Amino acid sequence: KNDVAMQLVSMTSLYLAVKIHSTKSISVSSMSSLSQGRCREDQLLEMEMRIIKTIHWHLNPPIPSIYLSVVDPLIDDSTRELSTYLIEL
Repeated sequence: KNDVAMQLVSMTSLYLAVKIHSTKSISVSSMSSLSQGRCREDQLLEMEMRIIKTIHWHLNPPIPSIYLSVVDPLIDDSTRELSTYLIEL
């Protein structure tokens, strides 16, 4: 039982990390599939809320450099250089 609980916490933590820090999204059903069926979607969603409530919603949003990496394809070189410089200040 402890192994199952540990896997559920691990998969949910990975899911939260992807949601917060990745530019691409992943579905709960994909996370369930990644767990090879050991974690159901409803279990992942319930554990997500338990984790978030336990840490009192202290989640770190993306930092400016992550935002810059998202918009990077849309900006020109001089804007990119200036943006990178300002972020590093």
